[in-house]
Amino acid sequence: MVMLALYTVAKLGKADKTTDKLSRLLCKEPISFSQFVEDYNDVWV
Repeated sequence: MVMLALYTVAKLGKADKTTDKLSRLLCKEPISFSQFVEDYNDVWV
């Protein structure tokens, strides 16, 4: 049921924007996926 709801939201175009709410809440900027992989390289190997 959750997957259907997520798909529907995306299909209707309601998930087409991003916000800065999380970065404001955490008081730090997000990192890139590449940086995440580099930081946690030992988990991937």
